[in-house]
Amino acid sequence: MTMFSSVLVPLDGSPMAARSFECAAWLAQRVEARLHVLTATDGERSPRDELRRLRVPERYWPDIEIHQTSDPPETAIIEASARYDVRLVVMSARGESFERAEHLEPEQVVGHVAGFVIERCPVPVILTPPQYRVVLPWKRLIAPISGACACEDALALAVPLAYDLDISVRVVHVANPDAADEGLDVRARYSDALHHEYPGQLDELVMRALPLLPIKERHRIESVYVRSGNVLARLLEIVEGERNSAVVVGWRGTLSAGRAPLLKGLIGRITSPLLLVKQRARRLSRLNTGEEFE
Repeated sequence: MTMFSSVLVPLDGSPMAARSFECAAWLAQRVEARLHVLTATDGERSPRDELRRLRVPERYWPDIEIHQTSDPPETAIIEASARYDVRLVVMSARGESFERAEHLEPEQVVGHVAGFVIERCPVPVILTPPQYRVVLPWKRLIAPISGACACEDALALAVPLAYDLDISVRVVHVANPDAADEGLDVRARYSDALHHEYPGQLDELVMRALPLLPIKERHRIESVYVRSGNVLARLLEIVEGERNSAVVVGWRGTLSAGRAPLLKGLIGRITSPLLLVKQRARRLSRLNTGEEFE
């Protein structure tokens, strides 16, 4: 059994949500997961009528378990995740509201429902951004790392997922020369640090994130990229150069503090899906270093 044995995709009938379904259906098929569709309705319809309203192609109907609810969508998604033992939620950053908006401010790239879910859902969430373009199958996972615990958790999930999907992982670290943190980024202030000090540091970081994974899964890491400069700009360059990929992002689970603008900047500008992985609770505190998504 794969790590994502049950996938939930909430749909509202909008074209944006329909594009997220294509991603969820492909992923569920590749990892042989049960595919649940959740829809908030004002009155129950027949499964066929509802799937048609939701723009779900008929070829997928036999493989779907559809659930209709009259509850608020944000709470219904959280409850359905627990009820159906969901291991992954796939949803669009915005649904019907995006179709009515002429321009999105940075604070609006994630809608109310998506924001509620990604902050409160206990399982990883794949978020398809407003500019999402359906490019399937994926060929690679891109995993930004910094030395922070959340990034370690994201990498520890990305590698076995890549193994299940039979694709590769590209690990990326962007060193910010202006960072004030006493961590990896401080070393980037020296002209030759990227060539002499970073490789060992990054190798240690990667292995620290993957202590229990078998060698066959670790071999899914094809390369470790090191770049220097503005973190968002460098990440955008790398991600947009890999159109048939997904980005696996580790974060602390809040959209209103810390490095949240960096995450929103990615969501607002990339066309690839983002797999958001929250930092796991740890008994012992440890020092975080480098750039981190909050």
